[in-house]
Amino acid sequence: MQQSKAQHHIRARGITIVGSCGIEEIYRQDAETDKHDIATIALYERTFGGAGLCLATAYSHIDQHAPIYFHSVVGSQMSEGQLQRDCDGELIFKFLNKRKFKGLSLQMPVGAVTEKNIIVLKDSRRSGYRLASKSSDVARKSFDPQNTRLLEDFQNSHSLIVTSFTPEVAVVLFKEFANSSKHTGVEKLCACYTLNSEIASLLCDKSSLQKELAAHINVICLSEEEFDILGGKNSVLHTSVPIILITRGEKGSLIIDNTQGRNEYITARAFEVKTATNDNGAGEAAHAAFIHTLISFKQSPLWKTQSLKRMLQISGYVANVAGALKIQTHSSLDFRNNLDYTIALSMCANTSIKPRMIGAHILGKYLQQHRGHTYYFELTTRQ
Repeated sequence: MQQSKAQHHIRARGITIVGSCGIEEIYRQDAETDKHDIATIALYERTFGGAGLCLATAYSHIDQHAPIYFHSVVGSQMSEGQLQRDCDGELIFKFLNKRKFKGLSLQMPVGAVTEKNIIVLKDSRRSGYRLASKSSDVARKSFDPQNTRLLEDFQNSHSLIVTSFTPEVAVVLFKEFANSSKHTGVEKLCACYTLNSEIASLLCDKSSLQKELAAHINVICLSEEEFDILGGKNSVLHTSVPIILITRGEKGSLIIDNTQGRNEYITARAFEVKTATNDNGAGEAAHAAFIHTLISFKQSPLWKTQSLKRMLQISGYVANVAGALKIQTHSSLDFRNNLDYTIALSMCANTSIKPRMIGAHILGKYLQQHRGHTYYFELTTRQ
C-alpha cells in the first residue's frame, strides 16, 4: 500500500502527440481571381503536412527540452515480400526522423495510402480539400489506438494531444492514456483534443459521444468556425470540458473556464500581424503554444498561487502570438520561432517571482537582456 501511494507522486517529462500526417501541395491564387479558374493557380511548394505532423513540429520548436512521442499512420506497399512504407510515407519518416523526437511511430496498415492534400492560398488564406486513391483507404482511417508502442509511450508521458482522428478513436486513446496512470502512478497533466471542421461535424449531433469525450479530456482547442459547427453554446462540450480554447484570428482568442462549474469567458487580445504570408499551420502553432504554456503553469508553484483566470489569459495570448508569427512565415512548416516568451515564462514559473509581477515589465526586461525582443510580451494586467 505504501508503494502504491508513492507512485502517485511520480512525474513524467514526456508528451505524446497523436495525429495525421501526409503530403501537401500548396498552390497560390491571386485574390482578385475567381477561385474556379484553375489556370491562374500556381504551385507554391510541395511539403509535408497534416495536423498531427504540424502540431508535433511546432511543439518541438516551442519546447526543445520535453521528450516528444509522435504517433501517426502512413500508407504501405509490399516490397520483396515485406510490408514497407509507401514512397510518400518513407519521405515523411525521413523528415520526422530528423526532428529527433524521443519516440516516433508510423503505423502501416495493409492496403492503405498516405494521405495527400491540396491547399490553395488565396490572399494568404487557405482553402483545401483532400485527395485520396479511390481504390484504397486513406491510412488515417486504419489507425490502431491500442498499438503496443503507443501504450508504452503513454506510461512515460504527462500529457496527450490528439488531433484529426475521429471521436471514436480519440475516446479509446484518452481512456488508454488515463489507464496508464493506474499502472505507473505517473501524474497526468493534460489530455487535449484539437478539432477541425470535419471532427466538429462528426460530433455536432452526438451528445452521448460528446459526454464520453468530456469524461476523459480536460482541454479542447478549436477555431470559432469549428465551435459554431459543433453547436456552440448548445453543445455538451461547451459546459463539460474544463478548459476550451477558441481561436478567432484577428479578434484574439477566447478561453472558456468550466473548472468548478464556472463557465466563465476569458478574452486574450490578438497579436498584430504585420504581413500575412501563409496561414497554413497557424492553428497548430497556436494550439501547441497554448498547451505548452498551460502545462508550464501546472508544473510550477504558480498553479497554486496565481489566479487561474490570469494564467488562462496569458496562455491564450501566447497562442495568439504563436499563430500570428506563423502566419508571417513563407513555408508551411516554418516553425523555427522557438518563441522567446517560453524562456521568460519558464523563468517566472521556476522562481519565487510574485504572480502579480508577471507582465510586460518583468518579461519585457528579461527578454531585452537576453534576446532583445520586447514586443513578445506587451501583455499587462489591463485588458
